[in-house]
Amino acid sequence: MKYRVENLLDIFEFHDSDFTLVHFGGEELIVSVKHLNIHKNTEQNPSEYDMEIECSRITFNGFYVPSY
Repeated sequence: MKYRVENLLDIFEFHDSDFTLVHFGGEELIVSVKHLNIHKNTEQNPSEYDMEIECSRITFNGFYVPSY
């Protein structure tokens, strides 16, 4: 399945997730996430239970690290 979610991190839980850096450059950060949980009451989850997504990709646009 493929889903796209923009600006809604609160529909997920990351407590058992495993993050891997894919790309960081310019103002873009991309991570691969295994074992991501999605809540049951979301449009993207057809199940009546919380569901685990085996592997996903999260892209943050406009991401930057301020210099101090």
